[in-house]
Amino acid sequence: MAEGKKGELSGHSSSDVGKNTHREKTMVEKKGCLFSSVLMVIMAVIAAAGLLACTKGNGKGGSGDKNTGSAAAVEESWAYIHDKGTEILVLHKDGSAKYKGQDYTYTKGEDYLELTDKLGTVNRMKFVTERDHMLLYERLVYTFAGDGSPDGLIGLWKMGNQSFEFTDQGTFKEDEIFPGHYMVNEEEKSIRLAYNDHFVDAILYYQTEGNDLTIDYPMPVVPTQETDDEK
Repeated sequence: MAEGKKGELSGHSSSDVGKNTHREKTMVEKKGCLFSSVLMVIMAVIAAAGLLACTKGNGKGGSGDKNTGSAAAVEESWAYIHDKGTEILVLHKDGSAKYKGQDYTYTKGEDYLELTDKLGTVNRMKFVTERDHMLLYERLVYTFAGDGSPDGLIGLWKMGNQSFEFTDQGTFKEDEIFPGHYMVNEEEKSIRLAYNDHFVDAILYYQTEGNDLTIDYPMPVVPTQETDDEK
């Protein structure tokens, strides 16, 4: 009887061991699957975070990353010298450009920049590179506001709240408050403005047609600088 009980007890123990072994094996497999699932979730979260960071980086300022080979990679970025953190002109490596918020394609020569809009209208801008900045000649159109008809440059010309007034005595007044003397080079179609004070001399390029005076006015620009908020 003792042997029988011993045998029964022995048989019962062997079955339990088998069941426990199977249960432990199943638990290990489940833990392995759970670990793999958790690892895959973590990797997916990391990948998503990286993609979001890249998207934010490429979208900064609307100009793309200067150090990438993407279509929006920046070739040049310019701001007015009096507002160095505000981009007014950006040229991309893919031939696209943005000037004062408008989209263009561009062609750049040794001393000119051609911006072409979606309608095919071309804005040709002269530029001169100086030691620490660039002069970008922006095109402005003034309308004759004097008496009678214009006689060459002589008379009052207005564009909104801006103005030029040229006299036959070789004097001028810009915006009604900046006086000086001027000289015209008919061959180059240029005007040298010698201000009485405030500004250094400036050379403008001009053309007249009817009651319109078109002036290419030199604006000093520098490479756009990061503001404190962007650093």
